[in-house]
Amino acid sequence: MNAVRLLIMMSLLIVGSICRVLLAQKIETSPASRERILRVETALNHLTIIELSEPITMAAAGSPAFKIERKENKVFVQPLEEGQSTNLFIWTPTSRYSYELAPAGHVSAMHFAIDHQTPVTAEKAEAENDTAAEEQRQAVNTLIRSIPVRWEGAQPGGKRVMIAFKDVLKFSDRWLVRYEINNRSGESYAAQPPKVALISEPSSSRSLRPLRFTQLSSKEVGRLHYKERTFIPAVPAEEEPKVVPPGQEAIGVVEIEPPAEDRRPTILQFHFPADRQGPVTGTLVF
Repeated sequence: MNAVRLLIMMSLLIVGSICRVLLAQKIETSPASRERILRVETALNHLTIIELSEPITMAAAGSPAFKIERKENKVFVQPLEEGQSTNLFIWTPTSRYSYELAPAGHVSAMHFAIDHQTPVTAEKAEAENDTAAEEQRQAVNTLIRSIPVRWEGAQPGGKRVMIAFKDVLKFSDRWLVRYEINNRSGESYAAQPPKVALISEPSSSRSLRPLRFTQLSSKEVGRLHYKERTFIPAVPAEEEPKVVPPGQEAIGVVEIEPPAEDRRPTILQFHFPADRQGPVTGTLVF
């Protein structure tokens, strides 16, 4: 019975020792700073890794008692002798960092890893805050200035590709039109930027004035009469989706030159690549 107790006590002591070692081993996370010297605890036959947030151009220690290697943004430190200490310098494209390598000690007290965060100066933080604030102001301004597009009549059904205009952002020298490609067909749709046609002298059996910033249904388009149709310059304002899988949607933005001012509403037709069932178009009243 005494032997059993002794065995249990020895097991508990061993487990406790292992736990103390594991708890003492350190993985330190701290900002990298040029103004301070960081003490690094090491142990024989063990590596300590120093990892920065940018590539390391050079690393040098003051004694051959430590093996120093570097790769990408990491420096590997391994003590080769007992009782030796030295200093370590690490250079990056933007700064230099200093360390004191402590004599190899017990593994329970060593640094397993030192992870450095990107140093943020007060000037950099202020600049980042200003940039974020400006981006927010621009986003809010865009949301305020953009004009939503409404639908007139029933939206098209069937299993084919449909174009739905979302909103228009008008500047003095250009208009931005945001649209959605909705692929309801059973096969992938090869998307391309649309060709845009200006409808000259449009007329209809109903007044077009209340329909400004409205997408016309195919029924309303059939009521249109016009003198001629002229294609105008149009370029994608962002990278267009290459392929829209079946059952998926994709957003696009096209930039056009503002048509000449006219008291009558302006009508633009957007021509996209045809699907299996025929032409894919969208007609928008401005």
